[in-house]
Amino acid sequence: MPLSLALANAWRIIGAMTSAVPLDDRRLATVFALGAALVLPCVDAMVKWLVADYPIVMVAWARMGLVAVVLGVIGGSQIGLRMLRPAAWRLQVLRGASAVLGTVMVFLGFRAMPLAECLAIVSVAPVLANLISRYWLGERGDAFSWATALASFVGVLVIARPGYGVFAFDAVYPLVGATGLAGFLVLTRAVSSHDDPRVTAFFGPLVAFLIFSTAMPANWVTPKSSAHLMLFLGIGFLAAAAQVLQTLAYRYGSTHRIAPFSYAALVVSIGVGWLVFQDVPDTWSLLGMAIIAAAGVAMVLRK
Repeated sequence: MPLSLALANAWRIIGAMTSAVPLDDRRLATVFALGAALVLPCVDAMVKWLVADYPIVMVAWARMGLVAVVLGVIGGSQIGLRMLRPAAWRLQVLRGASAVLGTVMVFLGFRAMPLAECLAIVSVAPVLANLISRYWLGERGDAFSWATALASFVGVLVIARPGYGVFAFDAVYPLVGATGLAGFLVLTRAVSSHDDPRVTAFFGPLVAFLIFSTAMPANWVTPKSSAHLMLFLGIGFLAAAAQVLQTLAYRYGSTHRIAPFSYAALVVSIGVGWLVFQDVPDTWSLLGMAIIAAAGVAMVLRK
Protein backbone atom coordinates (compact mmCIF):
# COMPACT_ATOMS: atom_id res chain seq x y z
CA MET A 1 0.00 0.00 0.00
CA PRO A 2 1.45 3.41 -0.94
CA LEU A 3 2.43 5.55 2.05
CA SER A 4 0.06 8.37 1.08
CA LEU A 5 -2.87 5.94 0.92
CA ALA A 6 -1.94 4.41 4.26
CA LEU A 7 -1.80 7.87 5.85
CA ALA A 8 -5.15 8.78 4.31
CA ASN A 9 -6.78 5.64 5.69
CA ALA A 10 -5.31 6.22 9.15
CA TRP A 11 -6.36 9.86 9.19
CA ARG A 12 -9.87 8.85 8.08
CA ILE A 13 -10.08 6.66 11.16
CA ILE A 14 -9.02 9.59 13.33
CA GLY A 15 -11.65 11.79 11.76
CA ALA A 16 -14.35 9.20 12.33
CA MET A 17 -13.42 8.94 16.00
CA THR A 18 -12.97 12.65 16.70
CA SER A 19 -16.46 13.17 18.09
CA ALA A 20 -16.78 9.69 19.53
CA VAL A 21 -15.85 8.35 22.94
CA PRO A 22 -12.24 7.07 22.78
CA LEU A 23 -12.13 3.33 22.26
CA ASP A 24 -10.38 1.01 24.69
CA ASP A 25 -8.32 -1.56 22.84
CA ARG A 26 -5.02 -2.17 24.61
CA ARG A 27 -3.66 -4.39 21.83
CA LEU A 28 -4.23 -1.87 19.04
CA ALA A 29 -2.99 1.00 21.20
CA THR A 30 0.22 -0.91 21.91
CA VAL A 31 0.75 -1.69 18.23
CA PHE A 32 0.34 1.95 17.21
CA ALA A 33 2.51 3.25 20.06
CA LEU A 34 5.31 0.81 19.29
CA GLY A 35 5.01 1.68 15.60
CA ALA A 36 5.61 5.36 16.41
CA ALA A 37 8.53 4.40 18.68
CA LEU A 38 10.11 2.48 15.80
CA VAL A 39 9.59 5.20 13.19
CA LEU A 40 10.69 8.31 15.11
CA PRO A 41 14.33 7.25 15.79
CA CYS A 42 14.66 6.41 12.09
CA VAL A 43 13.46 9.91 11.21
CA ASP A 44 15.91 11.40 13.70
CA ALA A 45 18.76 9.35 12.26
CA MET A 46 17.94 10.69 8.79
CA VAL A 47 17.93 14.22 10.19
CA LYS A 48 21.30 13.65 11.88
CA TRP A 49 22.71 12.43 8.58
CA LEU A 50 21.44 15.49 6.70
CA VAL A 51 22.45 18.20 9.19
CA ALA A 52 26.06 17.10 8.76
CA ASP A 53 25.94 18.42 5.16
CA TYR A 54 23.09 20.94 5.05
CA PRO A 55 21.97 23.99 7.06
CA ILE A 56 19.78 23.07 10.01
CA VAL A 57 17.16 25.60 8.91
CA MET A 58 16.86 23.87 5.53
CA VAL A 59 16.42 20.39 7.05
CA ALA A 60 13.84 21.69 9.53
CA TRP A 61 12.04 23.61 6.75
CA ALA A 62 11.79 20.48 4.61
CA ARG A 63 10.54 18.35 7.49
CA MET A 64 7.89 20.82 8.67
CA GLY A 65 6.80 21.65 5.14
CA LEU A 66 6.23 18.04 4.10
CA VAL A 67 4.43 17.22 7.36
CA ALA A 68 2.17 20.24 6.84
CA VAL A 69 1.45 19.24 3.24
CA VAL A 70 0.63 15.62 4.07
CA LEU A 71 -1.57 16.36 7.08
CA GLY A 72 -3.08 19.44 5.41
CA VAL A 73 -4.17 17.55 2.29
CA ILE A 74 -5.57 14.61 4.25
CA GLY A 75 -7.31 16.71 6.91
CA GLY A 76 -8.47 19.32 4.41
CA SER A 77 -10.22 16.65 2.37
CA GLN A 78 -12.39 15.97 5.42
CA ILE A 79 -13.05 19.32 7.10
CA GLY A 80 -12.05 21.77 4.38
CA LEU A 81 -10.99 25.33 5.23
CA ARG A 82 -11.56 24.73 8.94
CA MET A 83 -7.95 23.51 8.86
CA LEU A 84 -6.87 27.14 8.38
CA ARG A 85 -9.22 28.69 10.97
CA PRO A 86 -8.26 27.49 14.44
CA ALA A 87 -10.36 28.93 17.26
CA ALA A 88 -7.35 29.38 19.55
CA TRP A 89 -5.18 30.80 16.80
CA ARG A 90 -2.89 32.83 19.10
CA LEU A 91 -2.03 29.73 21.12
CA GLN A 92 -1.61 27.77 17.89
CA VAL A 93 0.90 30.31 16.57
CA LEU A 94 2.78 30.23 19.88
CA ARG A 95 2.75 26.42 19.68
CA GLY A 96 4.33 26.58 16.23
CA ALA A 97 6.99 28.99 17.51
CA SER A 98 7.77 26.57 20.36
CA ALA A 99 8.23 23.86 17.74
CA VAL A 100 10.76 26.08 15.94
CA LEU A 101 12.83 26.56 19.10
CA GLY A 102 12.68 22.88 20.00
CA THR A 103 13.47 21.70 16.47
CA VAL A 104 16.48 23.97 15.92
CA MET A 105 18.06 23.14 19.27
CA VAL A 106 17.47 19.39 18.95
CA PHE A 107 18.93 19.42 15.43
CA LEU A 108 22.00 21.24 16.79
CA GLY A 109 22.19 18.46 19.36
CA PHE A 110 22.07 15.84 16.61
CA ARG A 111 25.01 17.55 14.93
CA ALA A 112 27.07 17.68 18.14
CA MET A 113 26.15 14.46 19.99
CA PRO A 114 25.49 10.76 19.39
CA LEU A 115 21.86 10.05 18.50
CA ALA A 116 20.84 8.04 21.58
CA GLU A 117 22.38 10.43 24.12
CA CYS A 118 20.77 13.44 22.45
CA LEU A 119 17.32 11.81 22.34
CA ALA A 120 17.65 10.73 25.96
CA ILE A 121 18.09 14.35 27.07
CA VAL A 122 15.21 15.48 24.84
CA SER A 123 13.06 12.87 26.62
CA VAL A 124 12.89 15.09 29.70
CA ALA A 125 10.38 17.26 27.78
CA PRO A 126 7.23 15.48 29.13
CA VAL A 127 8.47 15.90 32.70
CA LEU A 128 9.16 19.61 32.12
CA ALA A 129 5.73 19.94 30.48
CA ASN A 130 4.17 18.39 33.57
CA LEU A 131 5.79 21.07 35.76
CA ILE A 132 4.83 23.94 33.42
CA SER A 133 1.21 22.78 33.23
CA ARG A 134 0.96 22.90 37.03
CA TYR A 135 1.45 26.68 36.94
CA TRP A 136 0.09 27.78 33.60
CA LEU A 137 -2.94 25.49 33.25
CA GLY A 138 -3.68 25.36 36.96
CA GLU A 139 -3.33 21.60 37.19
CA ARG A 140 -2.71 20.07 40.57
CA GLY A 141 0.92 19.76 41.59
CA ASP A 142 2.76 17.88 44.31
CA ALA A 143 6.23 16.99 45.52
CA PHE A 144 6.26 13.95 43.23
CA SER A 145 6.29 16.20 40.15
CA TRP A 146 9.36 18.00 41.43
CA ALA A 147 11.00 14.69 42.32
CA THR A 148 10.56 13.33 38.78
CA ALA A 149 11.90 16.59 37.33
CA LEU A 150 14.93 16.42 39.60
CA ALA A 151 15.53 12.77 38.70
CA SER A 152 15.36 13.65 34.98
CA PHE A 153 17.90 16.42 35.47
CA VAL A 154 20.17 13.99 37.32
CA GLY A 155 19.89 11.69 34.30
CA VAL A 156 20.96 14.57 32.04
CA LEU A 157 23.96 15.27 34.27
CA VAL A 158 24.97 11.60 34.20
CA ILE A 159 24.94 11.67 30.39
CA ALA A 160 26.63 15.07 30.04
CA ARG A 161 29.14 14.62 32.88
CA PRO A 162 30.16 18.29 33.21
CA GLY A 163 33.79 18.63 34.21
CA TYR A 164 34.80 15.43 32.43
CA GLY A 165 34.85 16.88 28.91
CA VAL A 166 32.29 14.42 27.55
CA PHE A 167 29.11 16.22 26.34
CA ALA A 168 28.98 19.03 28.92
CA PHE A 169 28.42 22.01 26.59
CA ASP A 170 26.84 20.03 23.75
CA ALA A 171 24.13 18.83 26.16
CA VAL A 172 22.82 22.41 26.36
CA TYR A 173 21.36 22.04 22.85
CA PRO A 174 18.99 19.13 23.52
CA LEU A 175 18.19 20.49 27.00
CA VAL A 176 17.02 23.83 25.56
CA GLY A 177 15.30 21.86 22.81
CA ALA A 178 13.48 19.82 25.44
CA THR A 179 12.30 23.07 27.03
CA GLY A 180 10.90 24.23 23.70
CA LEU A 181 9.20 20.89 23.14
CA ALA A 182 7.78 21.01 26.69
CA GLY A 183 6.14 24.31 25.79
CA PHE A 184 4.83 22.68 22.62
CA LEU A 185 3.27 19.85 24.67
CA VAL A 186 1.68 22.22 27.18
CA LEU A 187 0.24 24.35 24.39
CA THR A 188 -1.10 21.21 22.70
CA ARG A 189 -3.02 20.48 25.89
CA ALA A 190 -4.17 24.12 26.12
CA VAL A 191 -5.70 24.11 22.61
CA SER A 192 -7.18 20.60 22.86
CA SER A 193 -10.48 21.93 24.23
CA HIS A 194 -10.78 24.58 21.50
CA ASP A 195 -9.72 23.01 18.20
CA ASP A 196 -10.20 19.81 16.23
CA PRO A 197 -7.13 17.54 16.67
CA ARG A 198 -6.67 17.50 12.90
CA VAL A 199 -6.39 21.29 12.92
CA THR A 200 -3.88 21.21 15.76
CA ALA A 201 -1.78 18.48 14.13
CA PHE A 202 -1.58 20.52 10.92
CA PHE A 203 -1.32 24.09 12.18
CA GLY A 204 1.80 23.69 14.31
CA PRO A 205 3.96 22.39 11.42
CA LEU A 206 2.44 25.04 9.13
CA VAL A 207 3.46 27.90 11.45
CA ALA A 208 6.93 26.40 11.91
CA PHE A 209 7.30 25.98 8.13
CA LEU A 210 6.37 29.62 7.52
CA ILE A 211 8.85 30.82 10.15
CA PHE A 212 11.63 28.68 8.68
CA SER A 213 10.70 29.91 5.18
CA THR A 214 11.73 33.46 6.11
CA ALA A 215 15.32 32.23 6.57
CA MET A 216 15.47 29.95 3.54
CA PRO A 217 16.88 32.45 1.01
CA ALA A 218 20.11 32.52 3.04
CA ASN A 219 20.11 28.79 3.83
CA TRP A 220 19.15 27.03 0.61
CA VAL A 221 21.60 24.40 -0.65
CA THR A 222 20.76 22.25 -3.67
CA PRO A 223 20.62 18.56 -2.66
CA LYS A 224 23.94 16.96 -3.57
CA SER A 225 22.54 13.62 -4.73
CA SER A 226 19.32 11.72 -5.37
CA ALA A 227 19.95 9.82 -2.12
CA HIS A 228 19.96 13.06 -0.16
CA LEU A 229 16.78 14.17 -1.92
CA MET A 230 15.11 10.91 -0.87
CA LEU A 231 16.23 11.53 2.72
CA PHE A 232 14.63 14.98 2.65
CA LEU A 233 11.38 13.48 1.40
CA GLY A 234 11.63 10.61 3.85
CA ILE A 235 11.90 12.75 6.99
CA GLY A 236 8.67 14.56 6.07
CA PHE A 237 6.55 11.56 5.14
CA LEU A 238 7.81 9.36 7.98
CA ALA A 239 7.35 12.15 10.54
CA ALA A 240 3.76 12.54 9.34
CA ALA A 241 3.27 8.77 9.61
CA ALA A 242 4.62 8.80 13.16
CA GLN A 243 2.23 11.58 14.12
CA VAL A 244 -0.71 9.58 12.75
CA LEU A 245 0.44 6.49 14.67
CA GLN A 246 0.74 8.47 17.92
CA THR A 247 -2.72 9.97 17.45
CA LEU A 248 -4.25 6.55 16.83
CA ALA A 249 -2.48 5.13 19.88
CA TYR A 250 -4.00 7.79 22.14
CA ARG A 251 -7.44 7.22 20.62
CA TYR A 252 -7.34 3.52 21.50
CA GLY A 253 -5.58 3.72 24.86
CA SER A 254 -5.29 5.98 27.89
CA THR A 255 -2.28 8.21 28.53
CA HIS A 256 -0.92 6.13 31.40
CA ARG A 257 -0.88 3.07 29.13
CA ILE A 258 0.56 4.72 26.04
CA ALA A 259 3.11 7.30 27.19
CA PRO A 260 5.60 4.78 28.64
CA PHE A 261 5.96 3.23 25.19
CA SER A 262 7.44 6.50 23.93
CA TYR A 263 10.54 5.64 25.94
CA ALA A 264 10.92 2.51 23.82
CA ALA A 265 12.23 4.95 21.21
CA LEU A 266 15.35 5.32 23.38
CA VAL A 267 16.08 1.62 22.99
CA VAL A 268 15.47 1.83 19.25
CA SER A 269 17.71 4.90 18.99
CA ILE A 270 20.61 2.94 20.52
CA GLY A 271 20.26 0.30 17.81
CA VAL A 272 19.82 2.84 15.03
CA GLY A 273 22.80 4.87 16.26
CA TRP A 274 24.96 1.75 16.27
CA LEU A 275 23.83 0.57 12.82
CA VAL A 276 24.05 3.94 11.06
CA PHE A 277 26.72 5.91 12.92
CA GLN A 278 28.60 3.17 14.84
CA ASP A 279 27.84 5.02 18.08
CA VAL A 280 27.66 2.84 21.19
CA PRO A 281 26.62 4.52 24.48
CA ASP A 282 28.95 3.88 27.39
CA THR A 283 27.81 2.62 30.79
CA TRP A 284 27.28 6.11 32.21
CA SER A 285 25.15 7.18 29.24
CA LEU A 286 23.03 4.03 29.55
CA LEU A 287 22.54 4.77 33.25
CA GLY A 288 21.47 8.33 32.50
CA MET A 289 19.00 7.10 29.87
CA ALA A 290 17.55 4.63 32.35
CA ILE A 291 17.10 7.36 34.99
CA ILE A 292 15.34 9.69 32.53
CA ALA A 293 13.06 6.92 31.23
CA ALA A 294 12.21 5.74 34.74
CA ALA A 295 11.31 9.29 35.81
CA GLY A 296 9.09 9.78 32.78
CA VAL A 297 7.28 6.47 33.19
CA ALA A 298 6.83 7.08 36.94
CA MET A 299 5.30 10.49 36.22
CA VAL A 300 2.79 9.02 33.76
CA LEU A 301 1.83 6.09 35.99
CA ARG A 302 1.42 8.47 38.92
CA LYS A 303 -1.19 10.40 36.95
